[in-house]
Amino acid sequence: MREPLPEGGGFLFFKICAISTLNSCQLWCSMRLILSILLFGMATNSHAEGVPTPIPNDFDPCWAFTEDATYVNHTIVMQLEHREVPMRVPIHYFEDPWDRKDGFRDTAQLFRVEIGSFLPVTRPETAERQKKGLRSLLKILVSDHIPMEKLAPLQAELFIRGGNPDRPLENYVRMPGPFGLKEIESPSEEAHDQNPPQKTIYISEESRGTPSAILNCHIAGAVLNPGCKHFFSAAGLDVKLSYDLFELPNWRRIQDDVTRFLTCATSQGL
Repeated sequence: MREPLPEGGGFLFFKICAISTLNSCQLWCSMRLILSILLFGMATNSHAEGVPTPIPNDFDPCWAFTEDATYVNHTIVMQLEHREVPMRVPIHYFEDPWDRKDGFRDTAQLFRVEIGSFLPVTRPETAERQKKGLRSLLKILVSDHIPMEKLAPLQAELFIRGGNPDRPLENYVRMPGPFGLKEIESPSEEAHDQNPPQKTIYISEESRGTPSAILNCHIAGAVLNPGCKHFFSAAGLDVKLSYDLFELPNWRRIQDDVTRFLTCATSQGL
């Protein structure tokens, strides 16, 4: 049902024409074609060199939230916080048929999109993109995680022999990090015995002890395809992002774009 554009530049959604109005179909297919061609030209060289994906300054990640789009209404159940968050998302962002039905409830939902375009990326497309060296994949997991001030120590102490995940965040020394971030590490003696270290924990704080973002990133060379896990909260949801390490310079813009996307998903037509 899908035909790839040349050289991995995206996929045209023929199914959409059967489930959407003509205007919605034309907009979706046109946007997918145009964005894919433009971003492929910019991104191919960037990915080959391992540099961050160019993101247009005027890009709006909510471009698919149109009046005539076909939407799925569902609910994220926040078990730890004992509340629910209704969402309304264009159907094209759901890959599995059981997710394409109104009214489903779950404790988590995963979206796969392309950085810089927010075009949905399916599992088969992910494999094809990896074969062609296109690694601008962004995984967005919305769920419910522990408070950020507890999550940061947990990430810092994870897999550290003798680590203490209950260590208060205020006990960690903040060191200057890249791109406006601060680095923290476990003060455990065993943490310094790791040779070489496998990860770096970064935080962004609005005030000391109140992190607005936590990033758990592989150290370059530690694994074959180093990446980052990026935690924050947006639109009443807890969010975990996954992307390649070379996208780290984009961390704030990616967070802002995901925040905008989820704000649209939780505020329009509900």
